[in-house]
Amino acid sequence: MTLWISILLSIFMTVHGDTIHLTATTTKQSYMLNANVTPSDTINITAARTSHLVRLGIQSTYNLSDEDCTASAVNVTSGEAGLYVGSYCGKQTPDWFYASHNTATIVFRSSKDAAGLGGINVTYDIQSAYKCGGGMSASQRPRYIRSPQYPLGGTPDTIQRCLWLISASDSKRMRITVKSATVSTISCTTSKVTIYDGESASDTRTLGTWCGGAGKTFFSYWRFLYILAAEQRHLTAGFEIEYTAIPDPQRPIVNISLEQKATPKVIMSPGPLKIYSEFEELRWLGHSQQRVVVNITVLNASMEHTQDCDTDSIRIYLESVQAQIGVWCGGELPSYEVFTSRLMVAFRAYPSTETHKGFSLQYNILDTPTCGGNLTATESVQNLTTPNYPGPYQGHQKCQWLIRTTDPMKVVKLTFTAIGLVANCVREIVRMYDGTNEQARKIGYRCGYGLWVTDTTYRTESRFMLIVFTSIIDNEHRSGFKASYVEESCGYALDADFRKRLELNSPGYPGNYPSGLNCTWTFPRTDVAFRFIDMNIPCSGDSITFSDRDSTGVKRMWEICGNKTHNYITTGNSMSINFVTTTSSGTGFKLTYEKLGTGTAYGCAGYVRQRTVTYNRTIETAGYPTGYFDDLHCRWLFRTRDDDHRIRFGLITADTNTNGSTCTDALRVYDGSNTSVLLFETCSQEKKILNSTGQSLYVEFVTDSINVGSGFTFYVSMFNDPKYPPNPPSSNRTKEGLMIGGILLSVVIFSIGLTVVITTPCKRPCPRETGPQFPFPASYADVGPVVVDASFLPPPIAIYSEVMNQGATSVHGYEQNTVSAGVGSNGEPMNTMTEVVGEEY
Repeated sequence: MTLWISILLSIFMTVHGDTIHLTATTTKQSYMLNANVTPSDTINITAARTSHLVRLGIQSTYNLSDEDCTASAVNVTSGEAGLYVGSYCGKQTPDWFYASHNTATIVFRSSKDAAGLGGINVTYDIQSAYKCGGGMSASQRPRYIRSPQYPLGGTPDTIQRCLWLISASDSKRMRITVKSATVSTISCTTSKVTIYDGESASDTRTLGTWCGGAGKTFFSYWRFLYILAAEQRHLTAGFEIEYTAIPDPQRPIVNISLEQKATPKVIMSPGPLKIYSEFEELRWLGHSQQRVVVNITVLNASMEHTQDCDTDSIRIYLESVQAQIGVWCGGELPSYEVFTSRLMVAFRAYPSTETHKGFSLQYNILDTPTCGGNLTATESVQNLTTPNYPGPYQGHQKCQWLIRTTDPMKVVKLTFTAIGLVANCVREIVRMYDGTNEQARKIGYRCGYGLWVTDTTYRTESRFMLIVFTSIIDNEHRSGFKASYVEESCGYALDADFRKRLELNSPGYPGNYPSGLNCTWTFPRTDVAFRFIDMNIPCSGDSITFSDRDSTGVKRMWEICGNKTHNYITTGNSMSINFVTTTSSGTGFKLTYEKLGTGTAYGCAGYVRQRTVTYNRTIETAGYPTGYFDDLHCRWLFRTRDDDHRIRFGLITADTNTNGSTCTDALRVYDGSNTSVLLFETCSQEKKILNSTGQSLYVEFVTDSINVGSGFTFYVSMFNDPKYPPNPPSSNRTKEGLMIGGILLSVVIFSIGLTVVITTPCKRPCPRETGPQFPFPASYADVGPVVVDASFLPPPIAIYSEVMNQGATSVHGYEQNTVSAGVGSNGEPMNTMTEVVGEEY
């Protein structure tokens, strides 16, 4: 309906030859202009608010003549003075125009053959004069943008900034001229117009800045131009910008190689003594398969020099045209060092009547960056930082520090004290290597901001540490990092992480270790697993010693050499590794260490681990399934609480070492509480199910120091023996039974009374509470009957007395664990102590 009203109104105005008056508000409105109007008809749009500016968009349903607007066009002017803003023609896509006043006038001019071909839609609204701007396109005919109220000096004092983005077609670039109504020069700290080459305001792509005075012309190098006018309150006359689309000639491009070169290469501008009669740009493009350090040095140059290099200039880009890292047009000859896989050198020359020789520069690929250097670690703490720390450092660079100890027997310790890098480790990262190059063993890396990661200290196993910092992004605000370094004796305290496998190498590995080493590493935790990956220590005075310690001293010790790898686990509360050399004829060792679950090696530390069987329980070797450890003697004693219960043993998996038909690492199962009656021995994958004849079952696992397998898993459970007859009553047992029954009855009555007092009665039938059930695997169903778990029955009085001695308050549903220091001559555990381990249900 609105469209038809606009058409009828347009026809009416055409007939009467009147000016059409429209009012613009903050809401976008549309008006359809009929193509049959005569050239004398105009549309006048006035802002509803006097402090605002008119903005309008124009789109035609057909092409208006050609692009130069000679035949048909829609002309736009601003203000009562009719300042020309621009013309719309030659296309059907929409275009925007920005008036510098609170009024705008549209005049449609058409040739006779354009009549009746369609309409022109005008969209209009207003924008604040304090923050103005928008997007528009350039054409071959000049268009204009102006500061608010230009040129009458009515610019509001509170204007902050105006932004315009101008675009041209793919085959065009732009010419921009900025000028003022006056020729006075204004300080750039108070008022300025900045021209950027591209789609956004980036300081690295600035074409130039205008701060008042005579007109100044700029050329864009792409089809986009970004204009920022900021702090215009001191430029009372305002400014006017003329922009025009011009042909963009094919720029010459020369490809250069960034692969490793032995000698530097030279780039020269065309010349000598060339006079550039028109704008030109030359480009040199370089590529490499991986990022390299490139040094670029200007050797000599003769160009037109300006303060902001808005005429002749050399510009250096990385990765893309947005990553400009340097621009030069005169003065001291510059040198740049960058870390990149793509490089572009652009030479731009503006029209000039003067004679200039141009420039020459050289580039070469560096094996070692100049950022960084060689450092010597001493016993005194020293610091290293990124360049300009704590200020911002240069982006797109690689820095490399090589630290060497004064004493060849010592190692390097590096500690980060401050880090301010980006969180993306691909873009910025610090890597540490144990050696002199990046092919050496990597011992860690850091990226991100702050010291939120706990492992901020890194050590080498050799006397060298290489630190490599790489950045492939621009940097304006980040401070970089600061680290301290010092030399210290080889060997130190290490803390193993739970389930995190870390590496430890001998000094110099994989090269030969030096003679005269005496290094000791300590690991102050139990259940730490050590697994050798490689070992080459000739038995000619060189050896490595493992000492498994507890509070009383060394429990177990191994002194080894040769090339056989081993696996060890800490059964005490610490392990120490001592490496002593008198020669330098071996490469040393490489091993991993990690913290396993607490109690993993319990039962293998000289004690018998006793467990009361109350439900189905699965046991596995320490380190399963990665592999068990050398020289273990693990023992378990399983018991039931009641006389009429027996123990069932089921082997699930087994993989241990053999020597032919002999089990060198063997799992043995005994009937009873000692090693008197052997039921079963295995070292292979052989599923087995066994039942005890009494209340006890004894299991042991013994390993040697030759080879290891993945280990084993088995389960134990209890079952009721229906053949077990009850004991015949006697007078004494009857008296004891009555006494026990009386005590238990008193406890039960007291418990019931307490429950009645503190528990709210059920308003409806209460649900029956039952404990958890532990059914046997289906494959073992034929072994014996499944009975109720013994943990749901009252434990014997003897257990009550042991628990009370431990200070426990409840025993129902708890498991009794007994730890023994050994087995006596009669096969029974000796030096026994009792634990109570909770099993809640």
